[in-house]
Amino acid sequence: MKLLTKKIGILGHGKEGKSLSKFLESRRVRDLKVFDEKLEDFPNFTEIDDREVLFRSPGVSPHHEDLQNFRGKVISGTELFLQLCPTKKIIGVTGTKGKGTTSTLITRMFEEANDTVFLLGNIGNPFFDELPNVRTRDVVIMELSSFQLWDCEQSPQISVLLRITPDHLEKHGSFDEYVEAKKNIFLHQKSGGKVIYCADCPIVSELVQDLPEETTIPISTKKELKKGAFLRNDELIWKTDEGEEVIVTREEVKLRGDYNIENILAAIAAAKLINVRSGPIATAIHKFAGLPFRLQLVAATIDNIKFWNDSCATVPGATIAGISTFTDPLILITGGSVKNVDYTELGTTIAQNKNLKKVLLIGKTGSLIKKAIEKAGGDKKLLLDTKDFATTFEVLKDIVQPGDNILLSPASASFDQFENEFDRGEKWNIAVNEFLRSRK
Repeated sequence: MKLLTKKIGILGHGKEGKSLSKFLESRRVRDLKVFDEKLEDFPNFTEIDDREVLFRSPGVSPHHEDLQNFRGKVISGTELFLQLCPTKKIIGVTGTKGKGTTSTLITRMFEEANDTVFLLGNIGNPFFDELPNVRTRDVVIMELSSFQLWDCEQSPQISVLLRITPDHLEKHGSFDEYVEAKKNIFLHQKSGGKVIYCADCPIVSELVQDLPEETTIPISTKKELKKGAFLRNDELIWKTDEGEEVIVTREEVKLRGDYNIENILAAIAAAKLINVRSGPIATAIHKFAGLPFRLQLVAATIDNIKFWNDSCATVPGATIAGISTFTDPLILITGGSVKNVDYTELGTTIAQNKNLKKVLLIGKTGSLIKKAIEKAGGDKKLLLDTKDFATTFEVLKDIVQPGDNILLSPASASFDQFENEFDRGEKWNIAVNEFLRSRK
């Protein structure tokens, strides 16, 4: 590895920066420095000029002002991992939402087939924690965010491109830049690469339209396909030139919502491309009940009051999808920190939803969502500003009734009141349990 002789810098000493630093030290890199703007123990980014190569952690923008005059090479840890990983059986998964669910389900399919599989990235272990353990016959699943793909010049040989909707615009600056970052998941594939893509998403379909047809594998819940994975009536089908087979029926799926059917179809396609048999694929789907904080049922009472945790719904589209899965009375708790996204469609969805009894608005974006609902003609009497969880549960004491569903689905980031969406989800679960204890 030629990098061993270079003066190397790592930008950021978070989870991935620490993992990369430890890996490079194990390779006895001669001259390695770690830079971090937030930690006092490290030099900041103004001191990078003597480095020849910089590794950008996902939280550091390629547009950072201190990188603009840097004369060396800036690359990401994602790119280095793809260069060094010994196996060719690498599946990368990206999209705005569903990455974690899809990546985890693909992993479970390979586990059911008794393959050695590594789940890495946002939802799994950091890339370089596991790289020394990966063998040529193993399978690697990479859940990849736009930040991990931003300036990446390597692509996994099997790429999964789920739906793309506006997200992270406070960092990317524009939706076009966000989409271009996602495109790197397939843009640099070598010969034989395959791209699984959501054919029901116009943005994704446009991204792959110039690729050779033999490299693309579509998935759809809306239409029957000539090849790929699709939903027909209640059957999830895998189809190739050799024929088609029903993998599972909708009744056998534990996950709620059409968007999760999309995720399952993508997982089926990915596993099939590496020759996993239908039996293990179906078994994994039968067993999989979803991930924490993604439309998770937290508790149900004797009088059929159900509490749901969708804290990972950090964009409006995810909340819209969550709302659509309910046909019973619904109380929605939504809002959080700003991501510079448009709440118009969410406002319209809420205004037109006949199942919604109340909308409790929290966080900094609560007022923005409220304005969008009112602009769409929503009933102002249904909207309550509760600001935080403590006030929300005080209100719930007076309004919740048997048969109600109480759904936390913020349509926003979490950094106004929480460390991240997982911290928010954990605190919601704690608050739900405290609330139920108080009702006894």
